[in-house]
Amino acid sequence: MAAALHIRDLAHVDLRTSAERGCSAIFSTPLPTARSIRWIPVALCLAVVGCADRTPSPNVLLVVIDTLRADHLTLYGYGRTTSPNLEALARESVLFRNAFSTAPWTTPAIAAILTGQHPAALGIAALPVELPMGAPRISSMLKRTGYSTHGVVSHLFASSKFKFDLGFDTWDETHSGDHSYVSSPGVTDQAIQALRQHRGQPIFMFVHYFDPHFNYLEHPGYEYSEVEGRGGGRGFKSILALREAAKQDALSPSDLQRIKDHYDSEIRFTDAHIGRLFDTLKELGQYDQTMIIVTADHGEAFMDRPDRWLGHTVTLYQELIHVPLIIKLPGESRAKVIDEYVSTVDILPTIVEVAGIVEEENPSLRGRSLLLNLERRAVVSETRRGASLQAVASGGWKLILDTSSGKVSLFQLSDDPGERMDRADDLPEIVERLQILRRTWAARKSGRWDQGESVEPQLSPAELERLRGLGYVQ
Repeated sequence: MAAALHIRDLAHVDLRTSAERGCSAIFSTPLPTARSIRWIPVALCLAVVGCADRTPSPNVLLVVIDTLRADHLTLYGYGRTTSPNLEALARESVLFRNAFSTAPWTTPAIAAILTGQHPAALGIAALPVELPMGAPRISSMLKRTGYSTHGVVSHLFASSKFKFDLGFDTWDETHSGDHSYVSSPGVTDQAIQALRQHRGQPIFMFVHYFDPHFNYLEHPGYEYSEVEGRGGGRGFKSILALREAAKQDALSPSDLQRIKDHYDSEIRFTDAHIGRLFDTLKELGQYDQTMIIVTADHGEAFMDRPDRWLGHTVTLYQELIHVPLIIKLPGESRAKVIDEYVSTVDILPTIVEVAGIVEEENPSLRGRSLLLNLERRAVVSETRRGASLQAVASGGWKLILDTSSGKVSLFQLSDDPGERMDRADDLPEIVERLQILRRTWAARKSGRWDQGESVEPQLSPAELERLRGLGYVQ
């Protein structure tokens, strides 16, 4: 049997005891290891811990918010209330305090969520490429077992151009606009329409929100700025221009604060529309029997470092790869917090387990269910877009390797979450321990699903211009 997971309650939530609920918490009960039994249907898990009468095939709602760094949410210690609907969800869910994205930009990060594979195994490096046809997809897995599958996305880099739509019965990307387009209302409307039209079989819905991405806009009713002035990205044609202004020291502290104010407004605005989605599930009587996962593909940097970088893609510091992760299990309403390190690549096998799907073993680099033992897991992130970096985190420590120069940095995240003090020279034994984990991971990159050449889609001039405004094309 695996060791029991370390769970602690949310300090600000008044929880009922398990005796009052008549049901033990599934996450705090020892479960068989993945080695002894592969995917465990959630009905079996619940029976083991004394729960009864649960739906064996729950609905699944997967919400991915683009460019949302965890430390701009109150749940992760932020001083502003930017996400009341996510806070309400967390009061009856599992909150993962230390979730890491596999990459600091959209295509590889969302690909990892939907396939359970690290981007390296999918052949994604410096450029966005099509997902390999042979790669596993949670949409296809669920569809084969009787689910109705629906996707609503708002970014070209996670669109049908890159084969993200395979396995979905319906796929909507009409709200994938340029940097000035406000997409959350339309994305939510499309998702609600699919929910209302759905009948019968269980449903899997993937909903992608884009608005926290540049351009940072301040939305009426969700203002945080106290003074008028420059900032928020307004007046810049692209984030490339904004970055250049930052590098030239043309942004004052008040300008930077204004940018953050607008970013927080984007988060609050997006949260309001996610709340509409949750309200629809409740109205339809589907909320309690739905597994809800909320996460982000990556974060955003706001001149946190001496390089004064704005945006994402080129570093593996926490502002870019520490992402929120909230999971509401069907039939569960207890708030729990998990502090162990987990990866967004673990989301797919967790859905598979809760849905009760029996699948063949995945190849190397696969994620592992979050319902199994989480102790001492190592999580890995990588970027080869604008830099060549690999990071591995385990046991409170994080190592970042620049694979082009060989430079290694070591941070003790438990005491230095802002990664201000490099300990690599002082602690060579910890560096070597993490290097062994990283080298083991890197040696398994050959375990790709599709050994053919990666396919880079042909984009139209309009699509290239849209990406240029978002900072992805020079």
